[in-house]
Amino acid sequence: MDKINKENKKKISDQLRKDKTIAKEERKKIIIECRKKNIDRNNKFIDESKKAYALKVIEIKKYGEENNSSKHDINIEIQKEKIKYKKSIQDEKNIIFFETPEVLKKTFSYQFKRWFFGIGKEFNRISWPSKNKVLINFTIIIGIVLFLSLVFLAVDYIITLI
Repeated sequence: MDKINKENKKKISDQLRKDKTIAKEERKKIIIECRKKNIDRNNKFIDESKKAYALKVIEIKKYGEENNSSKHDINIEIQKEKIKYKKSIQDEKNIIFFETPEVLKKTFSYQFKRWFFGIGKEFNRISWPSKNKVLINFTIIIGIVLFLSLVFLAVDYIITLI
């Protein structure tokens, strides 16, 4: 009886092991397919965006020359177009990042990448103080600390005299 139970348990555990390896292989295939699709889609979008950006720059230059605009004005328009181009590529990367199948969302590497993606977004939102402001705030804090330490020392000295 024990031999039969052990054999059944062994068969069941072997089958579970096989099922897990098959599931891992299927998950890897899905991940590879998804990455290939996303990379192809991303590259295609970037190529189209580059072409559109180049055409727009040429159009801006021609328009500027026809209207006798200054080089400064033309460069400003080109910079605006460059910002739009970069934003569209970043938006496309964001869309691709969040268009992942549920199988991928369970993997550690996906969650790790997603965490760093969020950290990067937060760093873009931070407004760092200038060097001058840091120096001013540092000076104010040191002054307050010195003033309060002198007050406490004076109070302590007066208390010890009494």
